[in-house]
Amino acid sequence: MVCSYTSYSNEKLTKFFYLAFASGLGIRTVLFFTLATLMQLVHIYLNFVGYMHICIGIGRLAGYTLPENFDKPYLSKNFLDLWARWHITLSEWFKFYLFNPLLKSLNKRWGGTKGRSDQYFGAIAFFMTFLTMGIWHGSTAIFVVYGLLLGGGVTANKIWQIRMSRHLGKVRYREICQRAWYGQLSRALTLSYFAVALTCVWIDPVQVSNMASMRGMLCGLITLTTLTILLLVVLWLTDLVRLLFRQRDTSFLRGDIFTAMLSGLKLFLTINFAVALHSGAPEFVYKYF
Repeated sequence: MVCSYTSYSNEKLTKFFYLAFASGLGIRTVLFFTLATLMQLVHIYLNFVGYMHICIGIGRLAGYTLPENFDKPYLSKNFLDLWARWHITLSEWFKFYLFNPLLKSLNKRWGGTKGRSDQYFGAIAFFMTFLTMGIWHGSTAIFVVYGLLLGGGVTANKIWQIRMSRHLGKVRYREICQRAWYGQLSRALTLSYFAVALTCVWIDPVQVSNMASMRGMLCGLITLTTLTILLLVVLWLTDLVRLLFRQRDTSFLRGDIFTAMLSGLKLFLTINFAVALHSGAPEFVYKYF
């Protein structure tokens, strides 16, 4: 299927990335690292959500209604919203058993004065929760880094919301968040940061020390910027296509083009499924955790 092809492409890109990274930090290294992180972002979603849908389907056949585990995560408005849509069962478990009790303890121990500092307790609770969640994925040191990246992402997002609400006011900040350009920038940055954080999942352990160097961190920063720009272009083109389809009086759209596109997509998925029957199912990424 598409997931199998994506996994194969990601493995090839990863090999090229290691070769490029060994020769020094240059355009080829950043290019391959950017492509590899983007392919991994697609691969992990298709792989994970596919297996979850299989479990949900089998559960329904057995008479059980299992909860949905994903809610269009790549349409998230920001990093906090992403984790309300991604791996929902795990996020809800950590929210109930770790985040809420920790936030309650912080407010009970140091709160009560209704000062502005109380709002930062949420940022602290988010950081500790996602640090723990990252470590939960594996027992090696790289998953501590993964937890730090996740914790850093949600903490920065929370602090940004607090500071912007104070500086602009809640009404003004809400108006800015509803603007198209802000939503696209926020979504692109969220997905790019998540893709770079996922490096901890697929990177070769031998390369961890290299990536922890100044050259590696610079490569990650450039990749984050490159991916953000690339995704911004993709989101802009997507909005442009949607706008074209809404103009029903345009002669270009008088034909049944949308139905033809759906039929082509179905045919593409059918062919991929037929090929997958002879090539075997892709490995489930979470088996390593």
